[in-house]
Amino acid sequence: MIERLLHRGAPAAEQRLERLGKDRHDLADAIEAIVDEGESHPLTRGAYPLVRPRIARACTPTLLAIRRVLVDPSRFLDPSAVERLRLLLRDGVTSPLFGSDSASALLAVADVEREVAGAKAATAVEPRVRVLR
Repeated sequence: MIERLLHRGAPAAEQRLERLGKDRHDLADAIEAIVDEGESHPLTRGAYPLVRPRIARACTPTLLAIRRVLVDPSRFLDPSAVERLRLLLRDGVTSPLFGSDSASALLAVADVEREVAGAKAATAVEPRVRVLR
């Protein structure tokens, strides 16, 4: 009975790792599609792209940096960072990437890039002058 319980955790952990690898691949493909939308010519007819081309062009360097981290299998990714990236790329309601303001989209993408790359976002301003007593 104990042996069976011990072995139950192993497949779950392997499944989570496998899912994270698939998520990384899917998110990298989504980034590539957004970058391609920014490089394509504007449509004169037909469906309007979900991500506006000017926003995609503004965010392209940062998105490509995130993609490089995603496709590198040696880089560890925090699951919460992957979830934030998934929301940024897939949530058309709350993600600034699907809006009309390129500045807010760029800030959101840069924030997710810092999280994906492993750097913590600054929460407080560091003092620039050392106080001597």
